[in-house]
Amino acid sequence: MTLKVRFRREREDGTITREPYFTSSTMTVTHEDEIPEKLDLDREEILERIATWISRGSGWIIEKNLH
Repeated sequence: MTLKVRFRREREDGTITREPYFTSSTMTVTHEDEIPEKLDLDREEILERIATWISRGSGWIIEKNLH
């Protein structure tokens, strides 16, 4: 799963925007019943990656989910 997000950060000299991609790890699904659980794990992983990205610089705000 991949998610592209637009972040913005206000600074004294103007607004900065960034549009990074966040990708989860590849998972193997052997039965369709596994799909909801795997999607939940993907979402959790992406949210963790976003939290890590935000923690690298203060003031970032999620402006828009692009994909």
